Amino acid sequence: MKMNFAIPSTMQSVMFFTAALAAFSLSFIPSASGFSTDVNQWDAFPLSWRFHDGGADALDVNAGNAVLHGPRYKQVVIEAEITPRAAAEEQWKVAGVGIIGDDDNFWHLALVESPEKDNPRHFIELSEMRKGRWLSQTDLKCTADEDSGVQWNFNEPYRLRLAMDGKSLEATVADAQGKTMRRIRYEFTAPAVTAGRPM
Repeated sequence: MKMNFAIPSTMQSVMFFTAALAAFSLSFIPSASGFSTDVNQWDAFPLSWRFHDGGADALDVNAGNAVLHGPRYKQVVIEAEITPRAAAEEQWKVAGVGIIGDDDNFWHLALVESPEKDNPRHFIELSEMRKGRWLSQTDLKCTADEDSGVQWNFNEPYRLRLAMDGKSLEATVADAQGKTMRRIRYEFTAPAVTAGRPM
């Protein structure tokens, strides 16, 4: 899959995550952030990631996370263009972006393939883990939940975007023509992950 990231100048930290979809490349969109592809700026397993001018490559499906060091922010935006190529294993398969405080506190927006062997489902999910509890977003007020009903497909690009402003979080997924496939917005009306680093 290919990811293009637009990183606002206030951001210093990025994390990418994958699980069981084919290896992928990252191509960074130029920005005023001083976004670095210097391997010394990243926390990533060196046998699974290769950094180069303008991007990075995940060399296998189990590459795990790559983190560009920096502080947490209340205002965070991350966008990625993701083109899933193939499923590599018969388990839950996920490719996406997120905002993370720590391992027990994060949001993720992902293209997901279910583990059914003969007829796997493709869907888009936005979920929150808070204090180690999955699906914690159900405690919050959902102010938008638009679903076109169109499933994602392999070998087609999708633009995933997460935006957090300290009071709410909005997620969108669009196809290659820019048509919104899914838009979800939560207001932080209860305890939530309200700050973090891009993942």
